[in-house]
Amino acid sequence: TSNDTVDGAPPPFQLENTGNIFANVTINATSFFSTVAFPSSFYQFKARINESGAFNDSVSSMNWTNMSSNGSTPHVISLDWRVIKNDFLCDINITIPDNETPEAKSSTVTFTITG
Repeated sequence: TSNDTVDGAPPPFQLENTGNIFANVTINATSFFSTVAFPSSFYQFKARINESGAFNDSVSSMNWTNMSSNGSTPHVISLDWRVIKNDFLCDINITIPDNETPEAKSSTVTFTITG
């Protein structure tokens, strides 16, 4: 079974730069599954345009990217701070591994902003 936030159910994260400088955003998380390696294609993210021109989409992570716990390379580049174009959506994709145990799962997603 797989599910992602692209269709809005569940909704994606929406992030907004309310500062006064262009910012880069790094996306990391804790492991979600116990039976597969981490990072892996079972737990992924991608940036998506919400407001046209809000960030540099030609060098940002616009395709599914494996979630990692310690990545330091920014995934969203030059997020604008001006109100008319200062946010983006972060989609999550989860695919349950065949041998995963049926129990409650959780992960903490961290968005790190650098100017």
